[in-house]
Amino acid sequence: MTKEFLEKLGITGENADAIIKQAETETNETVSKSMAKYGDYDDIKKQLKAANDKIEEFGKLDYDGIKALADDYKAKYEQSEKDAAAKLEKMQFDHLLDSKIGEIKPKNAKAVKALLDMDGLKLNNGEIVGLKDQLDKIVKENDYLFEQNEPMPQFSGSTKGGSGSTDNDVRAIMGLAPIK
Repeated sequence: MTKEFLEKLGITGENADAIIKQAETETNETVSKSMAKYGDYDDIKKQLKAANDKIEEFGKLDYDGIKALADDYKAKYEQSEKDAAAKLEKMQFDHLLDSKIGEIKPKNAKAVKALLDMDGLKLNNGEIVGLKDQLDKIVKENDYLFEQNEPMPQFSGSTKGGSGSTDNDVRAIMGLAPIK
C-alpha cells in the first residue's frame, strides 16, 4: 500500500501516514510470525538433505557382505557359548574330582590323580561315573599312597632318657642288643 493509493481513495495527510505506518507494522508482525513458524525451514531442509545422503549411502551397501558378517558373528557367539559351557563343565568336573580324591585322604593327591584313567570318567548329574571303581582299585593296589587309619604303635619298656642316657639305654628302647 502506498500513500498515492490512499490519496486516490480520498485519504490525505496525517491519516494516510498513520494508515501506512499501521499497515507496515501489521505486515512486519505477520512476517515475523510466519518466520517464527517456518523459521527452521532452512534447518529442516539441511536435515532432509543429510537424510537423503545417508539413504543413498545405505543403497550402496553390500547387503550380502553384511549378512555374511552377521552370520559369522553369530557363529562365533555360538562357539564362544559352547566353549564357555565346556570350560564350566571341566571346572565342575575338576572340583568334584579333587573333592572325591580328598575324601579318601591321599598323602599326595596329584599322584592318585595321575593313576586315574580320565577317559573312563564322565560327569553326569553332579557325579563322576566310574570314579568309585577306579579309586577302590588304586587304594587296594597302592595303599602306601593313603593315610592309614591304624593307631600309632605304642612302645612299652623303659623310657629312660634325658641327658644321662647311654648308648645301651637307647639300644634297649629300640629293642637292640647292648654293646659290650
